[in-house]
Amino acid sequence: MEPRSGGVHGQVGRWARTTGPLVAATDASWKDRAGGYAYVVSDGRWGLRPRSTGPLDPTGPSRVLINELRAVDLGGDLLAA
Repeated sequence: MEPRSGGVHGQVGRWARTTGPLVAATDASWKDRAGGYAYVVSDGRWGLRPRSTGPLDPTGPSRVLINELRAVDLGGDLLAA
């Protein structure tokens, strides 16, 4: 797996040998001023990234929705390869 910028990424070795279509799942969450998002792919690849908010954060009340989209972006290009 090639390194990606930001976050932690890896692969579960025994899943790498699975066959069939790739399926990905993403998730994101927020608690107070800290959040995170992650992805997992059916071939064992996974990644997660923390995120905090500051006074210049433009996401406002849509933080969770925006983080869900960031999770898709974080793992999405793996499925396109």
